[in-house]
Amino acid sequence: MAGVSVEIRSATPEEMAQVLSSLAAAFLTDPLARLAYPRPHAYFSAMPPFFGEFGGQSFTQGTAYVSEDLCGAALWLPPGVHPDGDASRDS
Repeated sequence: MAGVSVEIRSATPEEMAQVLSSLAAAFLTDPLARLAYPRPHAYFSAMPPFFGEFGGQSFTQGTAYVSEDLCGAALWLPPGVHPDGDASRDS
């Protein structure tokens, strides 16, 4: 694949739903995720909100990175920025 170039950019908050769906698709065969949600409907209902709770702040911080076609994504929270939701408050 030498010579193949993919543009990476920051995702906009308006693209959040599509990016979270891409992340859910990426983890579809992850053993731990499928152990937690073995049924497809339950998995696809739970995983996009899960990623949103833990990485949603990256969209407002400009640190949600996506490929040009939105099929690849990475969510990063800068120092001092914490996940949303009750799960982050349990620790």
